[in-house]
Amino acid sequence: MADDKAIGADVPGAAGSLLSTPSDLVRWEIALSGGKVVKPESFKLMSTSAYLADGKKTNYGFGLGMNEWEGRQRVSHSGGIFGFSSILIFLPQDGVVVAALSNSEALSPGKLADAVARAAVGIAEFQPKDLALSQADFTRFSGEYAFDGIPLEIRLFERDGKLWGQATGQKEASLLYQGDGEFRASFDPLVKFVFAKDSADSFVLHQNGRTIPANRKK
Repeated sequence: MADDKAIGADVPGAAGSLLSTPSDLVRWEIALSGGKVVKPESFKLMSTSAYLADGKKTNYGFGLGMNEWEGRQRVSHSGGIFGFSSILIFLPQDGVVVAALSNSEALSPGKLADAVARAAVGIAEFQPKDLALSQADFTRFSGEYAFDGIPLEIRLFERDGKLWGQATGQKEASLLYQGDGEFRASFDPLVKFVFAKDSADSFVLHQNGRTIPANRKK
């Protein structure tokens, strides 16, 4: 028998029981990074990458994530639950804070925040190339690869003079060649695949501030 009592977003606690606005989130970040919420040395720990026992860098501090964005350090965190998503980013070098909220999966707050940040610091949006590939290129890059640390694989293959990719459980997508072993996803040019210059047995996926290595399956 179905329960006629609706499940509210307050069930997950802090993950779904907080109300805010973009302007309030910006004020919060300014106060947090400005020493008005925690001590400056505590914020430094929050925004400094921790390391695992094996020495691997996590790109995550005490509650905040960090990565390189457009040649700059970026401190950020995102959230999402039941049709809602958000992101709050801070660019320390520029003193820029951007918050974006969305109540639709059709709109990515991350992409919106990046666009606003680029406008704020005067960076033009990336325009991908679509360079031709030789048969030797197709032979070099085609194959099956497994990502490190996550249960995801991707197959790269030639079709109609383009290199295509299909990851586990995802649709096929064409890749735009930028030269020097770098490809951009046709569905989002900010998603890039960068192969090692001296080998095609591995590449690094750059997506949403994360870098994930992948190696050719034997």
